[in-house]
Amino acid sequence: MSHAEEDALEMSADHEHRPRQQSALDEGAMLDPVAVDDLDLRFQELRLRDATRASRLRTSIEREGIHQPILVSTGVEAGALVVVDGFKRVRVAQELELTHVPVRRVDLDGVNVKAVIVVANETRRPLSAVEEGLVVRSLHREDGLSQTAIGDLVGHHKTWVCRRLQLVERLAEGVQRDLRLGLLSAAVARALAALPRGNQARTAQVIAEHRLSGRETARLVRVLKVSSPAERDAVLADPLSHLATSGQGKRYTRDPRLDAIANQIREQLLRLEASSHRLMELLRAQAPAHLEEAPRVVLIELGTQVLPAARGAVRALEGLLLEGASPGGTDVGT
Repeated sequence: MSHAEEDALEMSADHEHRPRQQSALDEGAMLDPVAVDDLDLRFQELRLRDATRASRLRTSIEREGIHQPILVSTGVEAGALVVVDGFKRVRVAQELELTHVPVRRVDLDGVNVKAVIVVANETRRPLSAVEEGLVVRSLHREDGLSQTAIGDLVGHHKTWVCRRLQLVERLAEGVQRDLRLGLLSAAVARALAALPRGNQARTAQVIAEHRLSGRETARLVRVLKVSSPAERDAVLADPLSHLATSGQGKRYTRDPRLDAIANQIREQLLRLEASSHRLMELLRAQAPAHLEEAPRVVLIELGTQVLPAARGAVRALEGLLLEGASPGGTDVGT
């Protein structure tokens, strides 16, 4: 089941299971300006940085100022104005050297502030699953709440809490650090969580170097999960080539070094590589010996037709490679 399908099921299950903290957002005190330097940002690491959204927000604030007040709590610590919602606005205000910002005060303790970080964003732009996981982990590990109690607090089922907690705790420390710094997106982190923690750092470095999107990262992770250690090294050394071969029906980019015929050969080689990886993945998942008699007979019959053609293609390819390696050969490139 995909992440989107799992989230859709959770949303359906949680439809009537809404948190009580929403009322706190409607009971805030009157707006008043507060010095930016007086704001307490102790919970800012529960929110991820997004350079694109921050840039748009900065442009808006430069042009129109801050109209939506920063939500702060006076109940976490005596005398402290702890930011609950509006971390990006505060950072932009600091960058622009604004002295004061409008705030709305609520009286919530630390546990309920964390819950409101989730609740306050559900009606506007929901948090990513990773950000939700950061809040859940903080409530579970730092505040000692059970998963059931967290679910009651934020208005979600225990399974929602469990999945968010597992998502964040599957991430290597280095990946979590890069997330907090805005070096990796939440979508990339969510895809990386499917890999063993020991493999995430190198993969994250490759993703950053090649500026892969969340969707491309998910495809890369799928390839890595079915690859041997030697194959993983090859994939990480040239991820773009392997991504080009992993999409079904994808049009392959033309290599400008090659003529039309050589490019067609290159495309078929890339498709052959992708098909071979996919076939190995399927064979590992379903050994032919475990198939029923009727489908096994069909596959054996088809295999006896395909293998001679495959062997012929391999012999032709070997001839081409040997010719290309000879002093007078034609190097078609790949």
